[in-house]
Amino acid sequence: MRSVGYGIAPGGRPLVIVRDTPGEAVQEGYIYMKLVITVVHDRDKNRITEALLRNGFKFTKIGSTGGFLREGNITLLIGVEENDAQRVIDVISESCKQREQFVNVLPPDAAPSGGFMPSPVKVLVGGAVCFVMDVERFERF
Repeated sequence: MRSVGYGIAPGGRPLVIVRDTPGEAVQEGYIYMKLVITVVHDRDKNRITEALLRNGFKFTKIGSTGGFLREGNITLLIGVEENDAQRVIDVISESCKQREQFVNVLPPDAAPSGGFMPSPVKVLVGGAVCFVMDVERFERF
């Protein structure tokens, strides 16, 4: 029975140990892991999640809200081996493009007074924001 264990190697990098039988390590090696945190506009979520799945990447999806326009976003947590990090970024950049949108921007507690409505403002929406971080420890149960 083959099992895979994860731990910490000297220097704090993740270590993978593959065993054929309990207690007998047959292969040891370092796997350098990255965590890609990606914030994506709600309208792009289906396109990006399909592209990631098509390319074999697993992820966790978290609903979030943008601070400026207060529109829906999703935040994706994608754990990958270090050599796959650029490929994930490429898939994301191909799936999410910025576009212009006109919005009425009001302060959060301001309501139009006397029927005055400010002119719409052109803003860029969509696209993605990615953060790539080293992973100190990775375990899958």
